[in-house]
Amino acid sequence: MEYLENMLSSISNSVGNFLPTTIGAILILVIGWFIAGLLKRITIKLIKKTGVDDKMKSDKITLSKFVGKLVYFLVMIFVFMLALEKLGMQSVLDPVKNLLDGFLNFIPNIIGAGLVAYIGYMLASVVSEFVGMSGDTIKTILQNLVLQKGSTLLELLRK
Repeated sequence: MEYLENMLSSISNSVGNFLPTTIGAILILVIGWFIAGLLKRITIKLIKKTGVDDKMKSDKITLSKFVGKLVYFLVMIFVFMLALEKLGMQSVLDPVKNLLDGFLNFIPNIIGAGLVAYIGYMLASVVSEFVGMSGDTIKTILQNLVLQKGSTLLELLRK
């Protein structure tokens, strides 16, 4: 009988030590899963409101779904890291932390490239309008210029 009591107390002690951390890790996973799903839906709705999906006209994948999945997976990676850290598995986390550090350090480069592309688009639209205005001006001047029959503009300019 004493043997059973000792075994029961050792099991309860070992389960008692790991049970709070296990429940905490499960809670982190469940709450993180709900938050990741919520952020995914919010991201998809926000991008759909911009109308980018309609402009891209792709049947296979839409930008809103792609970015939504990306946000979901990034949040879930952070959630898994928190759960594993709660369980005390730091050695498993080192490669994942290095991966995330590399990805998160690359995000400013992506934003910078987007800004450069937007500045290029703005400059191209300004130059396009300028060329259109100058073309209209040349067309107006040529309509007001009366040429003699059989002569060209180059012949008139050489005189």
